[in-house]
Amino acid sequence: MTTRRTASRSRSRHTRRRFSHSPGLCRDRETNSEGRVQTVTNSCALRGLKAGNAHDEGSSDPAATGSSGSTMLREQTMRINELVRQMDEKRWRSLNMIASENIASEAVSEALASDFANRYLIPEERPECIWDFPNQSYNREVARITEDLAKKLFVGEYADVRPLSGNNIAYIIITSHVPIGGTVFRIPDTCGGHFATVPICEREGINVVDIPFDRDTCEIDLEALRSLYRRHRPELIFLDASMVLFPQPTAGIRAAVGPEAVISYDASHPLGLIAGQGFANPLLEGADVVHGSTHKSMFGPQKGLIVCREDGEVAAKIRDNITPLFVSNSHVHHIAALGVALEELDLHGKVYARQVIRNAQTLAATLDAGNVEVFTTDKGYTQSHQIWAVIGDKDEAYRSFRALERINIHVNQIKVPFTDRYGFRIGASELTRRGFKEGDMRQVGELMVRCIRENAPPATLLGEVEAFALSKRRLSYSFDDDAALVEPAPTVALV
Repeated sequence: MTTRRTASRSRSRHTRRRFSHSPGLCRDRETNSEGRVQTVTNSCALRGLKAGNAHDEGSSDPAATGSSGSTMLREQTMRINELVRQMDEKRWRSLNMIASENIASEAVSEALASDFANRYLIPEERPECIWDFPNQSYNREVARITEDLAKKLFVGEYADVRPLSGNNIAYIIITSHVPIGGTVFRIPDTCGGHFATVPICEREGINVVDIPFDRDTCEIDLEALRSLYRRHRPELIFLDASMVLFPQPTAGIRAAVGPEAVISYDASHPLGLIAGQGFANPLLEGADVVHGSTHKSMFGPQKGLIVCREDGEVAAKIRDNITPLFVSNSHVHHIAALGVALEELDLHGKVYARQVIRNAQTLAATLDAGNVEVFTTDKGYTQSHQIWAVIGDKDEAYRSFRALERINIHVNQIKVPFTDRYGFRIGASELTRRGFKEGDMRQVGELMVRCIRENAPPATLLGEVEAFALSKRRLSYSFDDDAALVEPAPTVALV
């Protein structure tokens, strides 16, 4: 598939970059990108409108007074606080297997809620249009420590912790390396590619070409890729899969395209497993960049991380593009929390990664044995935290999805890659973090089978799920969990 953007729209990116050199406009643009000017303007306008209406009409309505406003604020704050409490409790009463979610330790949460949440982190190397801030020594040291941990765990020379999210990073990397009219190779949607890549490229006037796959093996067709590369000469090979069972063949991709193209590997889902050496490290197999969000198989918080194999031209383009175009203040509380999470992975990652994969494989085998089809290749069910259950058509999958929701089992409903059918993407990371082992995952699978295939009474199943979930309230693989250092047996592929 190739998509092109019209010439009239593609000029917008050129205009933004041309104006970014003006100090005043740079500040305006950065403020706009954060949404602050618009938010403040709208808020002020609404307050002024309400106040003006009350004054003009001579209203004696208590709703127009500060006292009533304070009462309403208290009521809404109480409701928010109650929702926070309910969500905190529900996480322990549920079996959450959303593959893109995990659970943070108290140490990570404390860093996230620290006074750093109120402070700016401004990079020392920055465009002239961005002011320096005082009181930066602690903030910058936190960033340096976190970047050093990332470089160690992912074996790269350069790390950047300024990005705010995975989508934020996708935009950063694509626009760092691909000019208007250039070309990006990406994973097709039908093979598990991420939804954001095509809209980003269309907006920026960049051509998109789908990487060819062998539909029988469900793997990248390296010979077809070699031929396609010679025809299009893309600036960027963007391995943007969000549906991940096995590592991409990074070494084979590098051999097929040669040394010129930048290979950027979106590892949002397997980052925690890569850090724990349970999943192939793309930087050791020829990728230039590994990047992603940090809260899926990693331990949180919700943020973005970029690591480059070399601190050279590829890294420099990314570094210079982030500020001022995408981030000014880097949200240092998230960086502090990420640093804590990275050190937890440094301590526990190898044991955690192996257990995640064994748990996913065990759950897949249990579902398959219970007449819930699980997507399988000749390599087995999975070598990651994900498995894909194949249920049927869209309506049937939705009915099963709702049935699981009613008994506090949470999964994603998806269209299963490489098929025309629908089902679930299921992740083992969060339950593993809660201390679940293979025997526990068999019990989880049996509960799912009884719900989906045996139509057991929902009230009965809900009681069993909640009792089982509440028995697992301890968080493993964190600083206060010495038991997690007992390494499980090596993983084997289950078919």
